Amino acid sequence: DAFPKPLTAWSLVRGRTLWVSTQGDDGGDGTEEAPFRNISRGLAEARDGDWVVVRGGDYPEAPAGEYRALLFEDDARGVTITAYQGEKVTVRPGAEGINYGADIGTDDVVINGIDFVGFPRGTILIGRQGRTVRNVVLSNVSVEIHEEGNVDGIDMIPENGGEPVVKGVLFHRVRVVGATIGIQCNHGPCEDLRFEGVYVENALGQGSGSD
Repeated sequence: DAFPKPLTAWSLVRGRTLWVSTQGDDGGDGTEEAPFRNISRGLAEARDGDWVVVRGGDYPEAPAGEYRALLFEDDARGVTITAYQGEKVTVRPGAEGINYGADIGTDDVVINGIDFVGFPRGTILIGRQGRTVRNVVLSNVSVEIHEEGNVDGIDMIPENGGEPVVKGVLFHRVRVVGATIGIQCNHGPCEDLRFEGVYVENALGQGSGSD
């Protein structure tokens, strides 16, 4: 099957479980008893097969030296970030200059149950120059754009010399509101995209906005 599967059960955890809570401390060890405070801190610690489980709450993310709230590079291959079951998790820019919500540049990434709100340049980027990003799942993810002007919701970029930018992306119960373009494959090609229960309302209030 060319398409990745949605998140279905805690039993899928192959590695460690790292915990994040608004009551946590980034100096903690990421256990349930001593969770991290920021999702970006848990992501920096996670490795292939690990889950970062986020308790409900509001998370203004501002990792040092970054313009992206959550960055998935090669060290984050195979990492799952998920809201704790039944709890609402919202990620916002934590400082001026945090322009993007998430940037996925590696394979086998899952983001589940996260609301991204108020990022000024775009919310989720998928892709890397010179390689194909494979097997990404966005499940129960919400994107809300509050900026005026040209702001994309979910963007698969950049141009990749004729090779696929992405291969195997599942959009499962994804909601994008207020973007100029909701979901786009900018240069392409993008292969094996699957849309299940996706809702897009663009900046003009129309129920469309995919490219």
